[in-house]
Parts: sequence; structure tokens; C-alpha cells
Amino acid sequence: MSHDASCLCGKIQFNVEIDAADVNFHACHCTMCQKQNGGPYMGVKLSRTPDIVSESLAWYDSSDYAQRGFCKECGSTLFWRMKENVDAMCIVSVGVLKNTKNLTLTSHIFVDGKPDYYEIADGLPCLTAEQVMAKYS
Repeated sequence: MSHDASCLCGKIQFNVEIDAADVNFHACHCTMCQKQNGGPYMGVKLSRTPDIVSESLAWYDSSDYAQRGFCKECGSTLFWRMKENVDAMCIVSVGVLKNTKNLTLTSHIFVDGKPDYYEIADGLPCLTAEQVMAKYS
């Protein structure tokens, strides 16, 4: 499925392909996502990092293994991806997609980093950092 997307200011506009069989997404509650977004980060996995030609796109090495892509103009969070193989796992922020009709929140990850001021009460699976890391190791 093809999805148009853009940052808040519109200086970065792009299209992503989301596998119709993989339209599920997670809400990440880790402390890094909270600092970047002010709350959980919701993103859907892409089959590859999209080719974007824009002076406004910047990548930040947020850990030893991952990068976060954002707009230098408006600060919109756009992507999260692995550093070593950028096409192995790239995630696009659900909020930048123009059409989210077919996407479904299916789980919460890094819930042990969740702050105390909100509860996760939707009954979806909740994975700790250890559980998430074990899945991808």
C-alpha cells in the first residue's frame, strides 16, 4: 500500500510503501521516544528506507544501534531506523502519514520506561525492553 506523508511544515514530502500484510504498528514508551515526542512514539515498519532528497531531512544517532530522522525546519519526527543496515528495519511515524485508515495499533513496547502519569488500558500486549531486545537479537 502506498502512503503519502509529510512533515508539519511540508518541506519534506514523500511516499512510502507499507506491506498490506504488515499494517500493524506499535506504541513505544521508551524514555528516548518520550524525550523526542513528548509521549509514546507510534510507528509502522517499512520494507526499506524511502529515498528522500531534501535539505531539511536530518538523521540523529540516538543510540549505538539506531538513528532518528526528523525535519530540521519544523522538528517533525519522521523515522526510526537501524544504523548498520538502514533497510533492515525502518519505521515511519504514523502521524506523518496522510491516510492511516488501514493501520492498527497492536502492541506497546518498552513499557518498563513508561512514566507513571498515564496508564495503558487498551488490553493490547505490553512488552518490556528485555522482551523487545530478545525478539531482535
